[in-house]
Amino acid sequence: MKRAIVRSLAKVARLARYELVPRWRLDYWERAEHLRQVFSRMDIQCVLDVGAHKGRYRDFLRLVVGYAGHIISFEPVAHLAADLKRASAKDDAWTVYPFALGSTDAELALNIMAASDLSSLLTPDTSAVPEFERFNRIVDRQPVSVKRLDSIMDMLRCENPVRNIFLKTDTQGYDLEVARGAERTLSEVLAVQSEMSLRPIYAGMPDWITAVHFMQDRGFDITGMFPVSRDSQLRLVEFDCVMVNRTIKQLTGPTESLPA
Repeated sequence: MKRAIVRSLAKVARLARYELVPRWRLDYWERAEHLRQVFSRMDIQCVLDVGAHKGRYRDFLRLVVGYAGHIISFEPVAHLAADLKRASAKDDAWTVYPFALGSTDAELALNIMAASDLSSLLTPDTSAVPEFERFNRIVDRQPVSVKRLDSIMDMLRCENPVRNIFLKTDTQGYDLEVARGAERTLSEVLAVQSEMSLRPIYAGMPDWITAVHFMQDRGFDITGMFPVSRDSQLRLVEFDCVMVNRTIKQLTGPTESLPA
């Protein structure tokens, strides 16, 4: 009964050019609407989900964005990758690989942090954001395989329907290294979402200006910037940057401006 009432209210709201949004979706609404338009206009059919963690981005795409195409997730932490593998058995359009992506093909040590979603191939440095110290501290180290996207694309194409690619990276300070390992592949990528830093929380991580310039030099322009985390003074620490490839003419939808 409750769902029927909500559906009826939502239908009436849309007729009046309003949208009825559940409270739990408010934090993601603008981002989801933006990605929905990017996916539609660019006809995205394959998402490379780099740094899948517990699969929240897959759930966000399926449940909030409404994306039904193929998702290829990369997660190097062994037990998380095993959990994702089991979960993917219920989704025929989801493939999971148990390794990290970077700028070299190597075996590296992953720093497992107190908050597992902060685990990184980089060393934590909380001098700029001291309130993160309790969460962003090393509790373990795990050897992981790291591969360049360029070196595995032939394999991915053999095993998955890879076309009209959207590249999402959330690797805790390592996103630019993922891009550096994808120099050839980036020319085929229609759009990206990359986590960028204004206040560093890892030693040696690039700032957002360096990351943006790198992507702009390879043909990508910003369409949206969405906060990820703030410090206790509400200063932005990290944000997700969505960019489209200006060198690929793939727009398929209406011509009005995308939401900021």
